Amino acid sequence: MNLYASMDPASFLGRACSMLEAREALNNLILGVAIRLYEHPGWDDLPPYLAVVVDWVNQPALAAAITPPRNLLLAANPALPADQLDGALALLVQDLLERRQAVPGVTAESALSERFVRVWTQATGKPSRVKTRTRTFELRRVIPPPNPPPGWLRLATQQDEDLVARWHLAFSQEALEEGTPEESRKYAARLIAQESTFLWEDGGPVSIAVRARPTPHGYTVTSLYTPPELRGRGYASAC
Repeated sequence: MNLYASMDPASFLGRACSMLEAREALNNLILGVAIRLYEHPGWDDLPPYLAVVVDWVNQPALAAAITPPRNLLLAANPALPADQLDGALALLVQDLLERRQAVPGVTAESALSERFVRVWTQATGKPSRVKTRTRTFELRRVIPPPNPPPGWLRLATQQDEDLVARWHLAFSQEALEEGTPEESRKYAARLIAQESTFLWEDGGPVSIAVRARPTPHGYTVTSLYTPPELRGRGYASAC
């Protein structure tokens, strides 16, 4: 096996995209992040870590990405035998340690995360713990609310930046237990500029949704948030 690291986003996608796209919904995070880095080179302040391990016939076996200071993202070829997967993970861990790349955590399919942690712990002696269990939900068909609420969807504009920043921070703190006002302000400005943020209006903004991280056949919907005092009225479903 061979590892290619410190790759630019185009090279990373050229080597890994076929494997990631085969399970596009499952791999939406690492795939979407790579595409975003390719389309918007200045999105993050620090350079990313992008790596691909290829097998003996030069096919992608493992893909890894870090956009500091976030977690390591991983995806693997599901057909890879267990011993080869462990070998690929060992190559990755060795490269991360040699580069002194910070790895605050790992986000991946549960079984893959556990295998990485086992290899990482063997190499470093550092203990680990599960912080958050997450799921990916694939939307194949939109089912309208049976009793749709009043109002309409509109694109957020620069005049909405303060509101979008506040709601993004509230979403991050409630759903993920993280986030700062500075990060949310930066996030809001970028997504509004990209025309990716939508608000449901009913006498004023009542709910928000963000179209983020494009993948070859779709987008991720994120930051779907309604303030607590406006919940239970169907606004988020309509949005």
